[in-house]
Amino acid sequence: MKTWDYNQLEKSIAANKSRVEKILLTNKPQERLVRRRPRDKEEQEILDRLCLNKWKDAENKGEIKYLSKNEWCYEY
Repeated sequence: MKTWDYNQLEKSIAANKSRVEKILLTNKPQERLVRRRPRDKEEQEILDRLCLNKWKDAENKGEIKYLSKNEWCYEY
């Protein structure tokens, strides 16, 4: 069974960290991908229902605190 030398592993990671970070940053897309097509009506209705159900569940669990008429805090 192979044993791990964690000090050696730590040194190896530290030695390659800057190179790996540069590679990741150069391959990263410059901006967030934009949705190319609008959602169809059925998809939007489903997403709206999911969102409302999640909100109502959070209200029932007491995760939403209403601070005033226009302010609330969602603690999850």
